[in-house]
This record gives sequence, C-alpha cells and structure tokens, in this order.
Amino acid sequence: MSQKMKLKDVIFIAIFSVLFFAVMLVAVALLGSTPVTFFFTHGVGAVPCGIIYMYVRAKVPRKGSVLLMCTLVALIAFCLGITWPSALGLFIGGIFAELISAIGKYTSKLWNLIGYIVFICGFWLGQAFYMIFGTEMFMNSMVRQGTDLEFAQSLVDFVSGPMFIVCLLATIVLSAIGGALGYILFKVGSIIVLRVRPLRRSRSYWNSEVRNYEQETPKGRFACIRRQLSVTFHIGMCISGDKCRFSGYSIYLHLVCGA
Repeated sequence: MSQKMKLKDVIFIAIFSVLFFAVMLVAVALLGSTPVTFFFTHGVGAVPCGIIYMYVRAKVPRKGSVLLMCTLVALIAFCLGITWPSALGLFIGGIFAELISAIGKYTSKLWNLIGYIVFICGFWLGQAFYMIFGTEMFMNSMVRQGTDLEFAQSLVDFVSGPMFIVCLLATIVLSAIGGALGYILFKVGSIIVLRVRPLRRSRSYWNSEVRNYEQETPKGRFACIRRQLSVTFHIGMCISGDKCRFSGYSIYLHLVCGA
C-alpha cells in the first residue's frame, strides 16, 4: 500500500476532523458547566470520538494522516475560541500520536490505540497546565470572555489538588475505552457511509429517501439500535413549506453495526 496521501484522503480526513471536534464540543457543552465535571469532558468526549478516530485510522493508514487530523482538530478548536494552550496540547499530542502510530506502520491496533490516548491526554494536559502554571493569564482570559471570576478560580483550585491525578487517569481510561469501542464496532461488521447531498429538494424527495433507507435494513431504520446508529448534520438547511429557503448541504453519517 502506498504511504503517500491522495487528495481524497485529505478531504476525507478534513470532514471527519470537523465531525470529531463537533462530537467533543457536545461533551464540553454537557459537562463543562461545573468545576467537578469540567475536567472529565475530555475523557467523556473521547469515548464517541474514539470511534471516529479509529475509523479514520482504518481508512487512511498512511504517513502523515494522524498528524493531519490532529492538526486540523487543533486549528478548528483554536479558531472557535478554545484557549491556545489547549490547541497547542492537541497539536503536540498529535505529533506524538503520529510517531507512535508510525511504529506499527499505521495499521497496528495497539499502537493506534496508544497514539489516540496520548492525543487526548495532550488535549487535557494543555488545558490543565495552562490553569496551573499560567493562572493569572487564564483568569484574565476567562474574565474577558465574560466568565464569572469565582467559577474560574474554582477550576484552578480543583485541578491544582489531588483531583489532577484522578482526572488524568479517568481521561486515559475513557480514551482507551473509546478507541477499543471503535475497533469492536468495526470488527462486528460496521459500515460507515458518508453522503453529501444538496438540500434544495422537495419534501416528497426526502420522504422517499427515508423509505428507501428503511428498506435497506431488515428491521427498519429505528427498529434496532444495536444494528444501526445514525447521526445527521445539516448545514444551511431551513425548510419553509415544501421547499428549502436557500441552498445548503446535509451530511449524513450512517454507522451500521453488524448483527
């Protein structure tokens, strides 16, 4: 197999890098509101993100693919307002993940899993070290963003204590679970299909699409969650009556698990 990435590989990695960050962002939104749960967001988000990461590793086992994905995730995170040490942690973790995956020639499940754990830990450590060693800078940054000063101080106090080790170990364990889960899903015959379609379609068109998809699975689209997990991302869709108001695209990600 050629180790050189092609244009389609770069596009594939870029799409799933956006998806990776979107899933991680959901974890941050759900758990980032309290100091107690804030430092577990990386680990919790790493569980579903591990499925995405391992899928990309299986589809593009080429030199530079790991670093490209991790760099894109770091850039997206930084552009959307994440603190620069966290983005730097993602990038540095990506460098180590690339080197680790290279040991197994990008096809070893074990080395890819270790690389993923290191990548997520880089993300977590970047955030934690910023609060511990750059407390004043962190506090000023949080105040500028409109965050309550008391909440920011509680974050610093929480991660500066013994919970640092607890949260780090939890991140390692949850990252390992996420990566292993990805391999388990693919081992039982999972299939991921990515479809990008223009949105300017009639309502009857989308209804027919649903009916066609239901016929593809023996028990129907939502009959058995063990056989199928489905996530849909809509970009620029706004339905009014029977037509969309403006053009856009919808990305369908279907994860179909084997029986």
